[in-house]
Amino acid sequence: MGGVEVDPSQPASTYYMKPWHNPAINSVYFVIGAFSIACMATQKLMDTFVVATAKPLFMGLEILLMPFKSSYLKAEKALAAELMKDGDDLPQIRFLLSHVFIIIPTFVSLCIMKWEANIATAALLWVYTLAQGPTALFSVAGLGHIAGHAYWAGGLFKKQYSFLNNWPQWGSLPMHGRFPENDRLCHVLCHHKYCNNLDDVECHLWYNRSSAFDFFFKYNPRLLVLRQWHVGYTMKFANERRWKHAFGVLKGQAFMFALGAALATLNPLAFLFVFVIPTFATNLIYNSGEWAMHGFSNPNSTVDSQNHIVKNCTILVDETPQREAFHAVHHAFNTSMSTPRKVDEQKRMHQVYETADIPFAFAKTEWKDCFTRLLGGKFEEMEACFVLPEGVNMKKEDKIALLKQSVEPIDLSKKTCGELTSTGLLVNKRSPAIDGLVLYTLYMLLLPLALSVPFLFSPSSESKL
Repeated sequence: MGGVEVDPSQPASTYYMKPWHNPAINSVYFVIGAFSIACMATQKLMDTFVVATAKPLFMGLEILLMPFKSSYLKAEKALAAELMKDGDDLPQIRFLLSHVFIIIPTFVSLCIMKWEANIATAALLWVYTLAQGPTALFSVAGLGHIAGHAYWAGGLFKKQYSFLNNWPQWGSLPMHGRFPENDRLCHVLCHHKYCNNLDDVECHLWYNRSSAFDFFFKYNPRLLVLRQWHVGYTMKFANERRWKHAFGVLKGQAFMFALGAALATLNPLAFLFVFVIPTFATNLIYNSGEWAMHGFSNPNSTVDSQNHIVKNCTILVDETPQREAFHAVHHAFNTSMSTPRKVDEQKRMHQVYETADIPFAFAKTEWKDCFTRLLGGKFEEMEACFVLPEGVNMKKEDKIALLKQSVEPIDLSKKTCGELTSTGLLVNKRSPAIDGLVLYTLYMLLLPLALSVPFLFSPSSESKL
C-alpha cells in the first residue's frame, strides 16, 4: 500500500480533500446532469412504449408455444445440470441464452447495419430496447451482479466450463451501456471493500443526500467519469498498487472507448442509441440506487462504530430477495445475492444488529421509495417506516432529527484523522500516495498501453478480496 502515514491527531482536512467543485467544473457537471436526465427520459419513454406493445405479443407467443413449454423447460434443466454447479440455477441459463440468441446478435446488427427509416431498423431497435431498457435492466443487472460476486468463490459454472464465468462481464455489460469488469472487479473489490466510506470511489458522503441538485448536478455527473467509465477505479487500484486489477479495468475501458470511437465515426445513430443513451441512463439508475442504499450514514457522528457496514447501509427489510432485502448483510459478508443464499443472510441479520449503531432499517420500503423520499425531503414518511432495534425507543421527533442528521454532508474540519478511522469512515490509515493530477497523468499513460495490448493481463480468481 502506498501513501503517507497519517497522524491520527491531525485534522482530517490536512490529508483528505473534498471532490473538486468550482464554477468551471460545476458548469460542466450541470450540462452532463441535464443531458443525463434527457437520456433517462428518452430511455424511459422508449421502454414504456416497447413494454406496452410487447405484452399482447408475448401473450400470443405464450399461447402458440404452450405445447412446447415442457420440452423447453426440460432442455433448460438439462443445460443447467450440464453447465452449472447449481443444477437448479435456471435464471443464469436464461440469462446466458437470451444474450447468445437475442441480445448480442441484435446489438451487433445495430452497430454494423446502415440505419434507415424502415421496418428492419425499427424492429431491431424495439428488441434492443425491450432487452436492455429500465424494465429489463434490473433483472439483467441482478444476474450479472450475482456472477460478479460468485467469481471470487470459484464461479457459477463447473470446472470444465469455467471460461463461462467471464462471459457476463464481457458479453452482457457492454450491451447495457456498462463497462466490462464493473461487477467482478470494481463493485466487489472496491465498493464492497469500503462500503461508501471515504475510500470508496462511489462515496457520496460529501453531498447532502436530501438535495436533488446535489444528486443530479454534482454526484451523478461526477460518477459518470469515476464509476461508469471506471476512471476512479483505475486510479484507485493504481494508487493501492493493485496493478493486475488496474489493468483488468483498463481492458474494459479500452474496449468500450474503442467501440464508442468506432461507432461515433462510422455509425453515429448507433452510437447515440446503443452507446450514449444506455451509458448515461444506466449511470443515473445505478447512482440512484447507491444514493438510496447507502443514504443514511450519519457521517458527522462522534460515536465510535463497531460496524461501519451498518453505519453506511440502508436496510430495506421487506424487499423481495432479488432486490437486496438485507443490504448490510450482503456487504458485511460479501454474499452473491442469489435467492437461495437469502436464507443464510436472514440467519445472519442478528450480527448486523449487534452493534452500538442504530441500523437504518425501513419496513415496506423499496429502494426507489427511499430515493424519491430522500430527494423530496419526506422525512416523516421515512420515519413512519423506520424500524428500531428491539429494546430501543425514540420519540417521533427524535427519529426525524436522526434521519435528517444522517444525510448531511461530512464536515472534515470537525474531525481528526483518528476519528475518521474509529467511526468507520475510513479504512486506509495512509493518505493517497499520489495527488489527483499525477494519478490522472499516470492513467492517461496506462490507457494507450491497454489499448495496444488489451489482453496482456487477466484478473485472477485466486486474488484475495
